[in-house]
Amino acid sequence: MKTWLRQIVERLARDDRTLLKLNLCDKSMSDTDVRAIAAVLRTNSTLQQLELCHNEFGVAGAQAIADALRHNSTLQQLDLDMRSSVWYALIY
Repeated sequence: MKTWLRQIVERLARDDRTLLKLNLCDKSMSDTDVRAIAAVLRTNSTLQQLELCHNEFGVAGAQAIADALRHNSTLQQLDLDMRSSVWYALIY
């Protein structure tokens, strides 16, 4: 895992109260990277805004985020801005 990503995951896992907004746009994040974020997002109770636009993850990453949101009641805003093919796969 990338060092910067590991640090963010650790802060999310600790429910770091100073981390309310997180912009991860244009970070070349893969499905694996996004799944790491999703895993801690399931139990995080502080993050309110997450931006993941313009990354390289696909259906698997998007599904992991969708699953995490079923367990997270704190996140208020999510920006995925994904390719239409990924949205199509998630819907159908």
